[in-house]
Amino acid sequence: MQEPDAPPLNKTQRQRLAKQQALGEKFNAVAQEAYEAFPKKLSHLVVIADHMLAFAAPKVAGQMADMSYHHFDVGYPMSRDIDNMADHLAGLPRINGLAQKDDVMAGMTVDSIALKTDGDREEAALWTLDHEIGHHILRNGHYKDKDHNNIAESAAEAYAALRHLQRYKKNMSHINYLVNNISLNPLFPDMDRDHYTAGSIIRAVEAADKMGDDFYKMPLKDTAVLAAKIADDTGLSDKKIAKIWRAYEGARNIINAKDADLSDACTEIFSVMKRHAHDADIVHAGELCLNVDPLKALADKLKPDWRTELKYTKSHAARKSSVRTVAL
Repeated sequence: MQEPDAPPLNKTQRQRLAKQQALGEKFNAVAQEAYEAFPKKLSHLVVIADHMLAFAAPKVAGQMADMSYHHFDVGYPMSRDIDNMADHLAGLPRINGLAQKDDVMAGMTVDSIALKTDGDREEAALWTLDHEIGHHILRNGHYKDKDHNNIAESAAEAYAALRHLQRYKKNMSHINYLVNNISLNPLFPDMDRDHYTAGSIIRAVEAADKMGDDFYKMPLKDTAVLAAKIADDTGLSDKKIAKIWRAYEGARNIINAKDADLSDACTEIFSVMKRHAHDADIVHAGELCLNVDPLKALADKLKPDWRTELKYTKSHAARKSSVRTVAL
């Protein structure tokens, strides 16, 4: 019996499909550029965007063609595994991309990237792809153990930030959005500690500014080297992150109370920074929080000279941090 024709797509569905197809072409171009720069590291790369195959490295594409030539039906297992990857990612909250090594797709061993793009603007979608590519190509971009997780995420995020700046030049809207959100992680319960990477994004912007026009001419391999170096400097061990979270527990309790008083939260953050003036990590975390509105506006009102005081505090912390360890 012949299958009935699928119902025609409505206007919204057509627009969504057109957007996904346009993004798919962008994903293919970005992945192809990365593959050409890192053919060995990405020799088994497959990129899945929602439920579509966006890119397959030549070696993987060749295997697929060879399997089809020998009458192995690669279509069904491939579409099944693509759907499984997309469904798995869709079930992960607050995660829009996932990079996995030695994944299996249609019986082939691949290094996969799965992307969730529904509702994403191009800038955000390509940022996620660059981030996941960073996990595959950077020397410190792989998860090794719990103590290395933030370093791996910092490396991938620095790479995404550098590629974003090379692609969109001075367009800082997405970067500012990410930095503002990530900077507040220590003030909210259950926020992702591994992805506490605001420092790596800020350092990437600073590095790009320092290089000037030469930054936009930088080959992809050099961009990757720079991203890895940024993560070496800004990535945090699990112990350091736990130390920061403990230090700001009081501010976190104030902000998450039923009748939160943000002025009290600002006062507590100032107090933490003063008590731990010798600890660069804790001071920097407080500075990041106070640079995000509405805390920024309140901090400027409560203590207009806090940035002047911070310059001294940071220089003091830099002198002490290399010779002094603090048990909080």
